[in-house]
Amino acid sequence: KSPNTSTHYTKSPNTSTHYTKSPNTSTLDIKNPDAKTFHDQTNFKYLHHPIAASYTQSRSSVISSVEIKGVTTGVSIGVNPLSEAEVNKRGKFKFYDDFGERPAPNYADFVGGDVPLSEFGTESWQADAVYVNHFLDEAMKLIGRTRNAIYEEYGFPASGTSADRDTAFGFRVLPEWNPKSMNIGLTNVDGGTYPMVTSEKKFDGLIRRLLHAMMTNEEFRVSMGGHSAAAGHGNNFYQSYMHQFHHVMEPIFTRLGMKLRTANFGRGGLGTFQDTLAGTDTYGDPDILVWDSGMTEDGKSGAADAFSRQAILAGTRVPFLINHGWFSDTGADFAYIDILSMEGFPVTPQDEKKRKKIPAPAQYLKCETSEMNCKSPNIRFNSQCWIDTKDFTPPKNQLKVCGGRASWHPGWREHQFAGRRLSLLVLEGLEKAVELWQEKIASEGCPLDGKYWHVSKHYDQIRETTMKSVEDSACFKWLATYGLEIVCGTPMHGKTEFTPRANPDYTSLRSIVRPAANGYIPEFTTQVVYDKPIVFPDQEVPKGGVDVRAIAGSRRLDNSGIHTTLSKTYRKVFGTYNNHYKYNYSSAKLRALENVLTPGLGWEIYAHTSVGVCDGTTEHYSCKRSADNDCLGYDHHDSRGGIYGDGTSGWIIFDLKNVIVGRIVMKLETWHHEELVRKKGARKYKKRQRGLKVTGVDHWPDDVILDYAIDGHIKSLDKAKLKKEIYQPQRVVQLLNLLNKKPNKPKDIEVAVRLRCPTSKGACYVNINHMYWA
Repeated sequence: KSPNTSTHYTKSPNTSTHYTKSPNTSTLDIKNPDAKTFHDQTNFKYLHHPIAASYTQSRSSVISSVEIKGVTTGVSIGVNPLSEAEVNKRGKFKFYDDFGERPAPNYADFVGGDVPLSEFGTESWQADAVYVNHFLDEAMKLIGRTRNAIYEEYGFPASGTSADRDTAFGFRVLPEWNPKSMNIGLTNVDGGTYPMVTSEKKFDGLIRRLLHAMMTNEEFRVSMGGHSAAAGHGNNFYQSYMHQFHHVMEPIFTRLGMKLRTANFGRGGLGTFQDTLAGTDTYGDPDILVWDSGMTEDGKSGAADAFSRQAILAGTRVPFLINHGWFSDTGADFAYIDILSMEGFPVTPQDEKKRKKIPAPAQYLKCETSEMNCKSPNIRFNSQCWIDTKDFTPPKNQLKVCGGRASWHPGWREHQFAGRRLSLLVLEGLEKAVELWQEKIASEGCPLDGKYWHVSKHYDQIRETTMKSVEDSACFKWLATYGLEIVCGTPMHGKTEFTPRANPDYTSLRSIVRPAANGYIPEFTTQVVYDKPIVFPDQEVPKGGVDVRAIAGSRRLDNSGIHTTLSKTYRKVFGTYNNHYKYNYSSAKLRALENVLTPGLGWEIYAHTSVGVCDGTTEHYSCKRSADNDCLGYDHHDSRGGIYGDGTSGWIIFDLKNVIVGRIVMKLETWHHEELVRKKGARKYKKRQRGLKVTGVDHWPDDVILDYAIDGHIKSLDKAKLKKEIYQPQRVVQLLNLLNKKPNKPKDIEVAVRLRCPTSKGACYVNINHMYWA
């Protein structure tokens, strides 16, 4: 927009996706003058996340019957109805939605959606003082009754002092951040202990983001990267704490003019580094990003620091980070949550009559005696695989209970209170945002001045601070060992077949595979057999319990005096998923090089790759829903997919777009030992060993050769070179550097890979999982 705006960006003339700052603006230079590792990449373009005209609904929304609509957006979701008595007791959202009758600026026209006040017309809702004040008044009441409902759900008083309530659900904002606070779990403040803490300056960053999303009617994204316990293994997917957070907060974000999108990107047996190398591409460019991988990564490690730095540098926004505070030198906004502390919750008595007085979600978290078996799987978990339905019979017999019920995996009660903690933190942010909004328009008028909610300058400041500490960072000290220190200070990008991942068609490794001459690309042959939410009645709120989502969604009745009900229809899709991406042949620059490489026909989708839409949300009901699934209702998205080949597969060619720095890294798996039987052109897997203890190439034949080519220039690695050049910075994360040379200007690059075993063609196998570049 205005040439004097300090955050205005223009496209570079040489590429359609590389952005530089306008000449009249301050320069954000992330080049490290003392190290050639880091390059001047001023391609930080902050984007507005509009709510799509066509959107999917979460599982919680689809299985509910009462429709509510968002203020100024028209976003429609479902909640359970409240009785008239409950509505009278707790209150309801009374604000009238004037959607469709007011003009609005095109938020996407402005960097980061930072609309100048002059662009809000006098008839826009942001400029209408009566409209805004009534809206904010109802918003404050909504936030308050939702918080009180969470307290009541666990038997805590809604008002007054309560040491147990503070220990279980308390949140404190400190004047200054002290990293040592995170070393002791619960944080001691003013004589009390609290599981959630941040500082005033950091918390202001969350308030700013929430105000921005409300002012611009934006999609607000919350993502988590973590291990199997964080993913919720052993529980049904929607029982995981990220989706328990979504279950409560979706109605509130909807009411306040936003659309909440929550994604659980937890992975069993892995840390976060394989995702970090892709920047935020697979995390979905979030507004809030949770790190919860303490079981597989030390929170003070280089991996955790790399996670934070890529989150800050790589996306079109800078997220508010949860559990990042060891690395405050990045300048990030963050809070700490002791996510699974059970302190403050009541002890469940052995006497059954007394036990009934403990609210159901708080029962068995702590038991009076060991004989009560609080830690037994049957008490901790209530996950299920299937419930009989008239419209479908699973092809495979279903298990009675879900797998993954390991002793170190939290049960549904732990995930529920962890989700409530995250909800309370965000509710606190929303409350402070509304208070600030009310205070400032009372003295300054409407619309709310951009200095309170614009984000672009704020993001710039964080990124500048992050770059100042690169060479002294834990990330740098760790990755310099592998020649990967670029990850600590340069935005990365990536494609993968691992799930879950955001925007799965776009982020698929297959989306950059060049078709063979006959059009062949490795594709799924497995089909989704069932595409509806599976509901287990005994997981619903018990009679007499507190339905927090219903309270958050409590609404005014329509003109007929009844609730509007949602249609109970579902889309039926029994086709092949994950093949939606159509390769753009015109984008492939078929080079007339001396060594012309042609794609082979022997590459396949790895057998463990998930079918269906596996994007970490509960907005789809197809992930892993194949005929051979013996637990269709488990619904977890976690899988380690790939594109699989052997010594007979030929070349596989990837077309990478807009390589700026000239760094390309491939993640692969070399440990697969299989007998492949060819029958009628298909491969059947007779046996499979993960061979995790053998993660090198020792088991490959001595004559093995891996060829790779960059724009047709071939380099061959024999077994000795492969042993030297394949490295493993983290468990089962095998990497091979393919390119480390900056081009004269950003360019598209062709990467080709081939495996050869000249004297024993079927004895070497490779699974390519990821391709990363910068």
